[in-house]
Amino acid sequence: MIDRATKLLNRLSAAIGFLSVAVLGLVAFYWSGLSPELDSQLRLARDLTMKRPATGLIHIVEIDSKSIKQLDSWPWKRGIHGALVDKLNDAGVANIAFDVDFSSPSTAAEDDKFARALDRFGGSAILPTFRQLASNTGDVYTENVPIDELRRHAFLGSVNVNPDADGTMRTFARGTVTARTARPSLAALLAGTPGQIADTFRLSSTINPDSIPRHSAADVLAGRVAPASLAGKTVIIGATAIELGDRYAVDGHGIIPGVVVQAMAAETLIQGLDKPSMGATPGITLMLAGLAWASRKGSLRGRLARVFGSMIAIGMMPYIPEMLRLGSFDIALPLAGLSSAFVAAIVIDNIRKLQVARMSDAETGLPNQHAFAAQADTAGEGTVVVMRIKAYNSIAVLLNSAEIVAFYDLICARVRTGVGDHPLYKLGDGQLGWTMHDVDPVELTDMVDGLAALFITKIPLGRQEIVAVPAFGIASRAGATPAQALTQAELAVNAALSQGLRWVIYGDEMGNSAEFAQRMLAEVDDAIARREIYPLYQPKWSIKDQRIIGVEALLRWNHPEKGAIRPDQFIPVLEENNRIADITLYVFDCCAAQAAAWAAAGHDLKVALNVSAPLFADPLFTKNLLQRVRNIGSIATKLMIEITESAVVTNPDTTIATLIALRELGIGVSIDDYGTGQSTLSYLKRFPADEIKIDQSFVSRMLESKSDQILVRSTIELAHELGFSVVAEGVEDQACYDKLVEFDCDVIQGWHISRPKTAADVEALLTGAIRKKAA
Repeated sequence: MIDRATKLLNRLSAAIGFLSVAVLGLVAFYWSGLSPELDSQLRLARDLTMKRPATGLIHIVEIDSKSIKQLDSWPWKRGIHGALVDKLNDAGVANIAFDVDFSSPSTAAEDDKFARALDRFGGSAILPTFRQLASNTGDVYTENVPIDELRRHAFLGSVNVNPDADGTMRTFARGTVTARTARPSLAALLAGTPGQIADTFRLSSTINPDSIPRHSAADVLAGRVAPASLAGKTVIIGATAIELGDRYAVDGHGIIPGVVVQAMAAETLIQGLDKPSMGATPGITLMLAGLAWASRKGSLRGRLARVFGSMIAIGMMPYIPEMLRLGSFDIALPLAGLSSAFVAAIVIDNIRKLQVARMSDAETGLPNQHAFAAQADTAGEGTVVVMRIKAYNSIAVLLNSAEIVAFYDLICARVRTGVGDHPLYKLGDGQLGWTMHDVDPVELTDMVDGLAALFITKIPLGRQEIVAVPAFGIASRAGATPAQALTQAELAVNAALSQGLRWVIYGDEMGNSAEFAQRMLAEVDDAIARREIYPLYQPKWSIKDQRIIGVEALLRWNHPEKGAIRPDQFIPVLEENNRIADITLYVFDCCAAQAAAWAAAGHDLKVALNVSAPLFADPLFTKNLLQRVRNIGSIATKLMIEITESAVVTNPDTTIATLIALRELGIGVSIDDYGTGQSTLSYLKRFPADEIKIDQSFVSRMLESKSDQILVRSTIELAHELGFSVVAEGVEDQACYDKLVEFDCDVIQGWHISRPKTAADVEALLTGAIRKKAA
């Protein structure tokens, strides 16, 4: 009995909590004054999903630019309006209404022509009345009614419009007072509905204004409009020419002529779309029902799902009365109430989770930095190791939440192989840490080298294989608290990553990045002489020819002490210190020699090498490069220079001159990393290039990103029209390859074809030893 009472109290507490927050949110939103605007926008959004055509009962005879040019200068003589009435009368129209000002007399003869035509129509045509401000600065109104001679032969209807404060037409009056006389609106007269004064209705945005039939006045007068198409119809005559103004903003349809707005208002009444709003009461009733449903037994996640479901239901419910043309009701206030309950529940739940899980990583469940710092907070023995995955963010964007958790599980499993039972802590994105006891930092270097070796093997995740490259920072706990030692280890791992090293011990002389850069600069010449800096070659596969047609030279540095130093570690240092020209000429010599060797062996290949953007502004470099090209003679036709799109845009005049000289000597030109700059293909067409290479960042995401897929396809199509061959970089699987075949790409480059290889391994591919695997 007590348990039942407790459960009942818990459910009652949840219900009261949801209700209290919802009511507070509803009241706050009401007093903010924002609910009418939000209801208006929500109603517009619904209207635009329920587009409906006009009935076809109302036609517009438009005073358009063509009519003004063909008939007369504006304003027309009244006789032209009379002739228009006679033409429509002969066609058998049911009603004629004008949205044209006739409040001033013209000549007696012209006014008489128009009056007689109105009389011939039976005196049932509708002429407009309206009131307007006498000046832009005052509050005095003038009353505009047709002149007496015309008024005697027609009904009068108000064409007054009242845009909202933002200038948008949303509501229409059924009737107004002009010249001290109550008059129905033009829309009410045309729809045959009562024209109560000051009674308004909402202009329905569901009606498609383009579906209202329109005819040029010039065509009607010239007999180019079939009478049968007008017989029995109601016709509104008004201005649509831009030069005549009379245009208004309408929700969902932009700026449209006033006569079209009048026709839309009449269609709103004819189609019964003018039903009034029932207010917020139905929505608030639904909100209370949703809160009662959300308070039922279940987890907080389930309750939140029910609140969210109630929000969706309330958002959809107005469709029912609106589709049945019964009216509408407001939902901004109940949605605000439910949103408040939803957000408050999430905030409270997050606070609770933070309190409960402060010591663990919410994503992986691993103990976090707070747990690490909570170890005995005194100086002690042991060594702190921090491991960080290089370019973790680039890996994370490829993975969903479940795959990220699986990624950490696999990472931890490999680390535990080397560190045993020591607790692992997640210290940040892509970063783990642990403390090793009874071992000094130097003794740990063999262990971390072993751990690094474990990461050579790719990590399988679903359909992907991830290459995780770790770096390690090591710091002694001697004389330091856990937090201090952790900070030192993180500084060490930062140094390892910036220097391209597997590990760095805090306090080691290599922790100084400036010193490391100077050592690289000092060693680069010796590294070239000892061939420690050398090119690898990544094959380029022709889809049409189904063979390897070329390679791209990619620079590598294998340091005898530091191991492999990645290009993104040493090339920026060389560029910043004006050494990139020397190494580029060295790579050119390597590529020229290799191209000559392959040509002598009967292989038809083009060898491409990258040239850094700033080099095109260096006259000494371009002079030395052109001299080398002349020296190799016909082998130049086997080489290709790859320049980045940014180089083309940054130094256009110098670049064009250099490229023209290179092409005249036989060198091919490729525009690399297309899509990452600000240029267009039509702009790049100015440059003497043979091919473009679509940057791998677009190709690799192509299957997941619709926008990248569109960019790749459209780039290929436009490039072909401009005469470029197209290379797609970063192709890593068959699905991506097949999509590029579908897009008619020319050349493929990426790990799906082959990783960068030595010249000997490329030779093996060319001779067929492992060609099947490459293909």
